[in-house]
This record gives sequence, C-alpha cells and structure tokens, in this order.
Amino acid sequence: MLFTSLAVATLSAVASAKTIRIDVGQSGLAFTPNDIKASVGDILEFHYHPKNHSVVAADFATPCKPKAEGGFYSGFFPTASGENENVFQVEVNNTTPIWFYCSQTVMNHCGAGMVGVVNANTSSTKTFETFQAAAKKVTTNESPSTGNSFGGKILAAPSSTTSGGGSSATSGAPASASTTNAAAALGSVSGMAMAVVGAAVAFAI
Repeated sequence: MLFTSLAVATLSAVASAKTIRIDVGQSGLAFTPNDIKASVGDILEFHYHPKNHSVVAADFATPCKPKAEGGFYSGFFPTASGENENVFQVEVNNTTPIWFYCSQTVMNHCGAGMVGVVNANTSSTKTFETFQAAAKKVTTNESPSTGNSFGGKILAAPSSTTSGGGSSATSGAPASASTTNAAAALGSVSGMAMAVVGAAVAFAI
C-alpha cells in the first residue's frame, strides 16, 4: 500500500506539471513572456526565432554574465526564418527566482534588454524591471566558457508549434564561428508513468 501511495503521488505530480512556452526573439530582442510564474516540476520550453539567440542563467546582481554556480545554457540556435526545429527545456526544481538572458554579442542582445525571470519576488526590489534596467547598463555580454549547452535538454520542437525554416541548435558559438548540429535528446515521461503504474498494480495484488 505504501508503494501504491508513492506511485499515485508521483503520477499526480507528473500530471500537474505544465510546460511553459517561452518564445525567443519572436517579437524583436525579447523573451515572450519575460516575467513568468512557474511551479516546481514545470518545464520551461524555449522556442527560437530569427536570427540567432541563446538563453543563459544569470545572477540578479550580474546581468549579462553566466550564473556563478549551476544554472543553464542552451547554446546558440541560428534560425533563418520561422521557428527553429529544436527547443531547449529546463525543469523548475524550486521556487527561487531564475534570471536569464540572451548572450548574443552582435547588437548586444542582453544590453538591449533581452532578459527574463521566473518567479521574481514581487514583494522585493528584485523585479524584472530592475533586472532589465541593470542589463541595459552593461556593455559586455558573455556566454559560458564551456561552450557546450548544459542544465537542460535540447529536443525536437513539437510539430504543432514549428512554423518551419529553422536549423539545428549549435553547441555554443554564434553563427559567425564554426558550429555543429546538436542531436535531439528525446525523452518520455509517459513511459516512466506507465512503469510506475504497472509496478504499483503488481505490488497491490
């Protein structure tokens, strides 16, 4: 019975989690939406539009610079038209604010205000507006030194949301540098859920 209860709780958490779509560069140098509310277990799904964007986690105090510890980096997604064929997903593990930006140095996207936040504390001064204002004062825009994406998953974009024309994501450098295609890493939550249900039924019997 204990195992069954745990299985039900796991399935309930999976069912309640939602995927939050964030468009990158669809409306100029901006994330849409850029001030997001998410629950633990939710998935942030970044969809890339022309011409060449990334998403990098930052600390509030240092916009346009990679987060000092942990965080995530998508790499660059050069896209000629429409929407890129791949997306970048990041799971929300807690309710701590997540600050992020685009690290494209051409036209200094972060310095132009291309930033966002998940779960900003509205009762403090650390809001999206203050983070964006600070970013607009920064003259340098940095990508993580690792070059490769981390902290999330690159997946094939859902066919229903892909408008065509995009190319595969790259591992780090902008299109002006040498780039390589990133393989789509496909996963299935439903398979895991079915396995848990099967095990729960077996133990219950």
